[in-house]
Amino acid sequence: MWEPGRISSSVESPSPGAVGEVANEIEATTPTLEELEQIAKRFVEQFSLELGEWSHLIEHELSEGKRIAIWGAGSKGVTFLNCVNGGHAIRSVIDINPRKQGRFVPGTGQEIRDPESILADEIDVILVMNPIYAEEIRATVTELGRSAEVVPVGSV
Repeated sequence: MWEPGRISSSVESPSPGAVGEVANEIEATTPTLEELEQIAKRFVEQFSLELGEWSHLIEHELSEGKRIAIWGAGSKGVTFLNCVNGGHAIRSVIDINPRKQGRFVPGTGQEIRDPESILADEIDVILVMNPIYAEEIRATVTELGRSAEVVPVGSV
């Protein structure tokens, strides 16, 4: 049962001194407006640099006649395709989620397909949106009898 001064019957409310200590700690770690501005500038610079590197990689691979797929049609895959130069030219988007398969990527319009589609599309390079799954995807590609290069995004 709730009682004034108590959060629950087993946990006591913090004392006013403890709340003040937490507030001081937050204030001490909260960046100033100038620091936030510098953080934002560094983010823009880093984002632009990485976007340029991925754009260059994609444009190079496409110019070599390689077929590229994106594996992962979640928010990261959609954002990647819409931001990177050459994203519209990537014709294959793969996702293991059957609820996404048969639908289309917002903005760039690629159909989202199942992993077996790499057989019909003869994919050469797979850009993996979530690097945690890179090894699992390599294993799937091998099981399907393909030798596509698997490149986790974030590894360039």
